[in-house]
Amino acid sequence: RTRYEVMFCYRISQILLLCGAAVAFSTPYQTIVPGRSTTHVRLSNEDDGLDEKFGGYTVKQRLREEIESPFRNVRLLFFGSSAGSALIALYFSALSVLKANMGLTDAPPMEEALQNCGINLGGVIICSALVYRDWKAGEANLARIAKGGALAKLRVVSPETMRRSTVKDYRRNSRVLIAVGGSQYISTLARSLNSSAN
Repeated sequence: RTRYEVMFCYRISQILLLCGAAVAFSTPYQTIVPGRSTTHVRLSNEDDGLDEKFGGYTVKQRLREEIESPFRNVRLLFFGSSAGSALIALYFSALSVLKANMGLTDAPPMEEALQNCGINLGGVIICSALVYRDWKAGEANLARIAKGGALAKLRVVSPETMRRSTVKDYRRNSRVLIAVGGSQYISTLARSLNSSAN
């Protein structure tokens, strides 16, 4: 019965996740006024709440990490619930070992009780290790995304137009290289990169 309850909770969480995604990525809506038609597109960053931080990372960074690894939350839920289930089973198998040790009549044989105890303990250890490893990988991915976002906000000045812009403005058109040094070093580096590109 506990497996069915876990599967039910999993399905409910997936439905809620899909509903949240549908609201987050809603299509533009159209307002029709007599004599004119206006389309409103929600593109502003003021009220979308994507820059709100929780747990040290913004919602936008967490969404990007979820896009890069879409099944991480499913794996965490599955292995976490498996670890919890194995922990409960370990409790009952430990009670069985205690009963067998005391020589009660309704107790299973000691060998079978110890075998069940070992299987459940192995399940707890393996599932917990998988949850921890996947969680650590997600945290490392979030840290990488946050670092990339911080680099994208760096302000640079174009030597041709003397216009201030951010690194992310060059993202689609050019490959960005960040180098630190004097003017001689930068010009030598630029020449070497141009010669290797040719």
